[in-house]
Amino acid sequence: RIMANPFRPGGIVELEYFVGRTLEITRFLQYFKNTKDGNPHHLAILGERGIGKTSLLRYLEWQAKKQKALVVRIELDPATNSIEYLVAQILEELKRAGVAHSLVDKSAENLKGFFQKYRVSLSLGVARIEPKKETEIETKIEFRYKLQEIWSKIKDKIPGVVIMLDEAEQLEEITGSLQYLRNVFLRLSENHCGYMLVLSGKIGLFKQIKELHSPLARFFTPITLGLLKPEEVSEAIQKPFTDANKKIEPSLIKKIVEDSQGHPYVVQTIGYVLFEQDKKEITNSDYQALKPAIMAQLADQLFQDMLEATSPEEQKILYALAQAKKPLKVKEIAKKIGKKSTHIGTQIKRLTETNCIKKFSRGEYTLFHKLFGEYILTATAPAN
Repeated sequence: RIMANPFRPGGIVELEYFVGRTLEITRFLQYFKNTKDGNPHHLAILGERGIGKTSLLRYLEWQAKKQKALVVRIELDPATNSIEYLVAQILEELKRAGVAHSLVDKSAENLKGFFQKYRVSLSLGVARIEPKKETEIETKIEFRYKLQEIWSKIKDKIPGVVIMLDEAEQLEEITGSLQYLRNVFLRLSENHCGYMLVLSGKIGLFKQIKELHSPLARFFTPITLGLLKPEEVSEAIQKPFTDANKKIEPSLIKKIVEDSQGHPYVVQTIGYVLFEQDKKEITNSDYQALKPAIMAQLADQLFQDMLEATSPEEQKILYALAQAKKPLKVKEIAKKIGKKSTHIGTQIKRLTETNCIKKFSRGEYTLFHKLFGEYILTATAPAN
């Protein structure tokens, strides 16, 4: 039987091929232990697009379930446009997860009836939780009390409840939602309820939390995901090929480590294109021949959108960095594009915020990825 391509650029990496993030996993497990011990801690997992936030969440979900935790993982989207709707989502998923948990964990099977007791609905835009044959209770008001009631019923059978909200930047669109969640889960913590809240979103999410609500910054411990280490890239590439009885030339592994720079999305894209080849051994020559296909996929899924979202002035900065192929000081960038250093501060700030460039050292910047630079040099040059 031919093995399906296990690489998932833009998707969730299969659990058996998940690599790295050791410190992040250790932090999560420590916080979950604290939560089980009656002192809940909460996390914000942050990172740029394609850095592997959702794959990490899925792996942490698996780790928590191994410890018999009840896990709710929700991917937020624009449909989540009010606190009431958010609460309804959490309660609905909590009910579903509770029923599923009771079916697989015999020690908790008597909880099935409890979780099936409730249904969640939307009425005139207001989320309500409705115990069957009982009066409606407005969710926004009763959310904390309902979570407390649920915990009181399950605490002897379930060590903790982990609620994961992915794409959490959507919460920025709901006025007061972050503060509301903090207040609810802070009171739950005070009452020693075993709920752990994990947010996952773009780097700017936590920056905004810090600027707007300092109590929020203290409530959610931030974990910012970085690049994979060379040995992790090697493992991420080699293990799927080995499982498929395929080989990769050792020198090619070094080249992939170098070209990917440890960026998970790039690693997965390279692996995907190489794995599609109907060959038992992939060589350096194969990689060079496939490089245009790899670049095309990266352009379509990542680089093109990033470049098109920039202004003409910002594109000049990107081209200067791409041509230099090394970090540049602000004054060097300014000189290359014919501007004064004081006139490009706004553009530098925005390019940093959108992850097109990153700070290399004090006053010195580089592109977020060298292959992005290769793409920029092949794209249409910006007007002078």
